[in-house]
Amino acid sequence: MSPYAGYLIDGLRGRLQLDARRAIYLVKVGAQVYVLGVGEGGFTKLGEMPSSDLPSDPHPASPGSFADALARAWKGRKDP
Repeated sequence: MSPYAGYLIDGLRGRLQLDARRAIYLVKVGAQVYVLGVGEGGFTKLGEMPSSDLPSDPHPASPGSFADALARAWKGRKDP
């Protein structure tokens, strides 16, 4: 059985291309949105937030919306 059984993966909610090999993604899984860094070393979880913190429109008119969501996720991040 998959370790993701029982989770509803709703899909990609945002992407910020940092350079040719690095990007940040917002991925909605159930009621959470995970902020993932992707680069040469693979995926790294940078943070998470409730999906209610994102705008309801998946294609917002404001280009700052992704940055705002990322800032909220980073602020709520817990350091190990």
